[in-house]
Amino acid sequence: MNRGVARLFATVAASIAFASALPAAAQNRIYYVDFDSGNDAADGLSPATAWKHAPGDALGTDNPKKLKLQPGDHVRFKGGVRYRGQLSPKAPGTEENPIVYDGSSWGSTRAIIDGSTALSGVRPCASATDCLGSTQWKNLWRADLPAGSSWSDYLFVNDQVFQLGQYPSLSKLDADNPHQYLVIPKAELARLNAGRINHALPAGFDKGTPLLALWVQPNLIGLAEGIRVSTGGVDFVGAKWVGANFNPYTNRDEYFSLMNLPDQVNRPGLFASSPKDGVAIFWPMPAGVRAVAGQAPAPAVSIGSHRMGITISATTNFVIRGFSFTNFAGIPGNYSSGSAIYGWGAATGLVIADNSIRSVVNIGGRSVISLLGSQNLRIERNQISDTPWTRGIVLDNSIGPSVIRCNTLTETGSTAIRLLNVANSEVVGNMVSRVKSIHGNGITAYLDIRNVRISGNVVTDTARPVTLQGIGSGTPYFSEGTPGTLVTDNVLMGGDGINGAITSYGTTPNLVIRNNFLHALPNALKVSGTETGLVATGNQLVGGLLQPKASQLLSPVGNTFHESDGNGSLLIRQMQRAKPPAGYCG
Repeated sequence: MNRGVARLFATVAASIAFASALPAAAQNRIYYVDFDSGNDAADGLSPATAWKHAPGDALGTDNPKKLKLQPGDHVRFKGGVRYRGQLSPKAPGTEENPIVYDGSSWGSTRAIIDGSTALSGVRPCASATDCLGSTQWKNLWRADLPAGSSWSDYLFVNDQVFQLGQYPSLSKLDADNPHQYLVIPKAELARLNAGRINHALPAGFDKGTPLLALWVQPNLIGLAEGIRVSTGGVDFVGAKWVGANFNPYTNRDEYFSLMNLPDQVNRPGLFASSPKDGVAIFWPMPAGVRAVAGQAPAPAVSIGSHRMGITISATTNFVIRGFSFTNFAGIPGNYSSGSAIYGWGAATGLVIADNSIRSVVNIGGRSVISLLGSQNLRIERNQISDTPWTRGIVLDNSIGPSVIRCNTLTETGSTAIRLLNVANSEVVGNMVSRVKSIHGNGITAYLDIRNVRISGNVVTDTARPVTLQGIGSGTPYFSEGTPGTLVTDNVLMGGDGINGAITSYGTTPNLVIRNNFLHALPNALKVSGTETGLVATGNQLVGGLLQPKASQLLSPVGNTFHESDGNGSLLIRQMQRAKPPAGYCG
């Protein structure tokens, strides 16, 4: 290996804004919560006298409703038990004695925060008529939908989020990727604006509650419900749009897909939901084999309830650790539903650590962890996976100091880690993989970014591993502090046909790109030419450099370029196995 690559992870930051260990908490009081068997009239002070509801749950009664948490208090949730409620604790802890919600100190497994509602009537389909007319009915199961449900509630089967049956048939990662959709030629724009798409389609797509997915400005997928489908195309006059408004491009071809089609539930992991018929149908994963009178237990099936898991507002010095969050779905376009953890306002001293978060879907809405205005923040060692249509960790409008550190994010349906108007913060030692959607970004830093370090991360098999864009001529969010972003010592791999392992869309001041391994073909590094104070040095690139022809911002001098079929291929294979260095997460 050449010296530049050997140095790739040698530089470890001299300090991180916070110590890696969670703050020591005074064991003042310990309360126990068992959603299955607890009693709110009990004292909550032992496993035998646990409460059903935790403090901060609006549905709690008696003692948990009356309790005011004090600094140093711990609330332990019983391992393996599903807590179906929304928690909004507001009590302040202190830096020395935070309040702790703990999902891993009672029992041998994690406590579960479940954002769904269990369904009844789960059974194999008896006929096509029994299951929304699907021609695949012999492989399918059905469940009864409660009144008031929506297709967007999404279906969860054995704690896995299922995907809407779609045409053309796509993987979950590409469900909102317009480049995999059907083409509407630019010449058809007038007809599209009139509410009609002419396109030959298979018969049977008029069953159930079909949806139109359309690529619209500004680079979003809008979903229309209340459409009419025939073999000749789609009429959507009067349709209701969610996720994005109807605003098609006028200067290029358009792209569309059809979703929630019973006949396209044609492989394991797919479903279709028809609230007007009161039925959801699904094809179980291989472990959920078809039951026959008394054989093989029915799978556990639920739908999203729109509630969030834990919300934080004015709470200070609060720790959330050791939980398994699962089965959350929000209302499309609604920013107050469906997140596992959501914080806003004056929340300070928040620690989110050692949690598992999976099976979350929010169309046009929140992320898995969404924090607005939070300060003095740590998000560490969490595992986030299988979140179609949904961002991973979002930090918005934060003066810091904050650390997003040593988390693992896999198959997020949108940007894995996103910073908007953030200062004095670090994104270090995280592993991100398989982000392929319309917004398939690994790590982004946008708008007014000041004193932010993106370092020691490994991003692989992702459409755009790192994207950057400054505020330009807009009004700065912060009134003081020098703008500046340092991107250093990362492994960033986009792959073939992906322009930009690092992509700068411009106007980012004081951007330093140093000692990274970058792989994307044809170009590993893309800059707009409008950056000021840009420095790029010591990087190893498999792929080229793309910048405006007249720009002299960057030169190959100071960086090392490798041919993809020569030494570069060896480096690619090596870096595909890379992990953050021990100095970040050891």
